[in-house]
Amino acid sequence: MIIAFEFKMACFSADFCYLLSKISENIEHKITQNGEYITLFASGSDDEISSFSTTLSQNLPHSIFLQDTRVFLAENLPQNSLNISNPKTNAITPSVINAYKNGKIIKNEFGVLSEIFIFNEAVNELNFNELLKRAVDEFILKNELKMADKNGEFLVLNSKNAKTIVPTNLKNLPKMFIAAEQEQVALASFDKPTILLKTTALFRQNHDDAQKFYSVKAPKDLFFYAFCDELFKRGVSFVGLENFTNQNEAMILENNILFSQKNEILDKKSLVLEFKKSGDDSVNFKGVELLFVPKFSSFDEIFTLIKELPSGEQFMQNFTKTYEISNQNLNLPASFFSLFCIVGVLIGLSDEPKRAGEILLLNALDFSVKKGVSIECGRSKNEFNALKFIKSAMSFYLAGAGVHNISFGCVQSLALFFSDFCYDYGRELGFDSISFCGDLFKSKVVSELFLKHLEPNFNTAFGDFIKI
Repeated sequence: MIIAFEFKMACFSADFCYLLSKISENIEHKITQNGEYITLFASGSDDEISSFSTTLSQNLPHSIFLQDTRVFLAENLPQNSLNISNPKTNAITPSVINAYKNGKIIKNEFGVLSEIFIFNEAVNELNFNELLKRAVDEFILKNELKMADKNGEFLVLNSKNAKTIVPTNLKNLPKMFIAAEQEQVALASFDKPTILLKTTALFRQNHDDAQKFYSVKAPKDLFFYAFCDELFKRGVSFVGLENFTNQNEAMILENNILFSQKNEILDKKSLVLEFKKSGDDSVNFKGVELLFVPKFSSFDEIFTLIKELPSGEQFMQNFTKTYEISNQNLNLPASFFSLFCIVGVLIGLSDEPKRAGEILLLNALDFSVKKGVSIECGRSKNEFNALKFIKSAMSFYLAGAGVHNISFGCVQSLALFFSDFCYDYGRELGFDSISFCGDLFKSKVVSELFLKHLEPNFNTAFGDFIKI
């Protein structure tokens, strides 16, 4: 009997394929790849196949890259099989967790126990329990503990205001965060990505210094998992991480998951929207720039140009009667993020432009209505009308619109503008795909809204993320 287990993957995962091969090592098998499909063929008697199917279901974890599965009977084993090398990851697998719960410390299928280095020792089978006890005791005593992994030293804190938050048990998530089912599944997955979650209103009410959003992850390394488990038993619900390198980040969007993995295979015939936080933006098709963002040297320059618009003089008089205006110089690139920074200062988010831009993006993410004010977006030939964009945001602020509403409106209106822009140019130049590049798309609200408004008409891909 030959049975095939077919896995549809968002992208090739060496970890997943190697795990398949290790779980299948006691049965005759082949593993093949055909595009996005990884297929495991297993051959044996009916009893052997039945036993193997149970083993596979018990030991194969859910991967964030796994999109669909199918099982079917096959006539023959393929002649060739994938040549899969061991990626030597410290990922926690079901076999490791089951052993730990039964009092055993074992290496995972990749032959790795832990990558943690603590108290000047590398964790191994012989010192695991001793180092674990010392680590927990010191953490309880001092409320902090230094650890290191292959990426360097990091600090574990008994604090909910660290850069990254780790629940000691995923059951604790609702105590601090609002997490949809898809976000909980991602945290628990084999890949253990870091995701951005919003804190609950009750948590913020009880913690005056709490932020609205934190990066959250679950333990990936067995020693750190055991460390968190022991703290959970002692009543500690969360720990914080500082100086920790988050290698795998994911954005859980309404209809997609974006996983931080450089995508080198972008369609060369696509329109490239490259929006940066620290450089000039590019709207490029086959080496030709289709749209430019103007650059301003100071707020005084912006206000002078606004006064030259129809009714601009009166508008600035009205605005300055109500709000103080900045006269600082600007050292910002020619980018849409710079426009967010300028608007952020003008609507009172911060006096520091880049900080104001970041707050604007967080405000937009926090806006629950999902329909903001319509900020004016337009272009004159191949130049975006940045001045009208800024003035429109100021007008809504003057009219009493809330800063969250305006923040969301800025991002949403820009996404709608590019929906029309790309549709027009797509018909004219003949492209049907768009590549989103640059770190502005690492903002969840930007990626969410651009996908929402452009994906219905275009194939989309990301330069810094794999779209799942």
